[in-house]
This record gives sequence, C-alpha cells and structure tokens, in this order.
Amino acid sequence: MFSSVKTGLRAAEKAKWCLVTPADLQTLTARTVSRFVEALPEPEGRMVIVPSTGTRRGHPIALSPAAVSAVLAFEDSARLDQIFRSEAFQIRYISGFGSEILTDLDRPEDLAKGIPDE
Repeated sequence: MFSSVKTGLRAAEKAKWCLVTPADLQTLTARTVSRFVEALPEPEGRMVIVPSTGTRRGHPIALSPAAVSAVLAFEDSARLDQIFRSEAFQIRYISGFGSEILTDLDRPEDLAKGIPDE
C-alpha cells in the first residue's frame, strides 16, 4: 500500500500541501476536506498536519513539500504511521472535527451505515 501512496506523492511533490487519505472513509465529505484545507498553516519544514476529534487522529493528513520529499526517501515496505513517529517530522493537529474523519469501511456491514449527503 505504501508504494501506492508514494506514487501519488510523486505526482503532487511540488504542491503547497499534499493530502493523503484512505479511499474507504465513507463519511469524509468535500465539505470536511475543504474546512481542513482552509485551516492549514503556511508549510514550513517537514510538517505533517492531522485533523483530530477528541484524542483520536483522522484523515486526510496534509504533508508539506519537505515532508513529501522525506517520505519518498523511505523504502516501499515502510508504513506512514511508523514513518511519522520519527522526530524528523513536525506533527501538528487541527482539532474540532467529528467522526467523519475516522469512519471507514472495513466490513460489509459498514455499508449499512450509509454515506452522508453533502
């Protein structure tokens, strides 16, 4: 899976911010992503911004250009959650989100919860 993330990061390497999220977050809406993007600071260094709700981290995560370059240097067998434990990255959180940044589809019964309207 990390090789797929790296492929996407290469395509957006020069962007001001690059957002990464799993594709199975059924409640992550364009409105939520827009609100997150509007709250992003100016990128500096190897900055990674994560939305949060209470004490839980969610998606999408935002990577500064320097963070993208650093992530691309890791082996394809790495995992993002392990990479970001490194002190080389500045992890910051933006609070004020709800379960929409957390809820994913892992089992067929998760589909029954439905996808919210925009």
